[in-house]
Amino acid sequence: MEFDLERFYLLAFSVMRSGDLCALKWTDINFDTNEIRITKTIYNPNNNMHNYELTPPKTKGSIRTFVMDEAIMKLKVHKAKQNKIRLQKRNDSNYHDGNFVFCRKNGYPFIQILSIE
Repeated sequence: MEFDLERFYLLAFSVMRSGDLCALKWTDINFDTNEIRITKTIYNPNNNMHNYELTPPKTKGSIRTFVMDEAIMKLKVHKAKQNKIRLQKRNDSNYHDGNFVFCRKNGYPFIQILSIE
């Protein structure tokens, strides 16, 4: 699946849970300092991409900021590709522009790491 390597690196070398990763937005990443902020998780008990909720993590301690090595983040190229898609689909009423780091081709977030499209 596209961007599996980026997702793998973030999960393997960070303190992120899969729900944190699915809820991650570009505004949560600071490329100048290589920091990632975890402030939300994705909740979707019905496994329906249109009916997701972004909720705070279960505990206050789960809200955190951490630094990732630039080589591990591997997200700058991914962001550039995603920006091209966003520009191409800006007039498509079916495109959901939620600013998610990892999303489907229609812009909706993955609701689990191993998603079948």
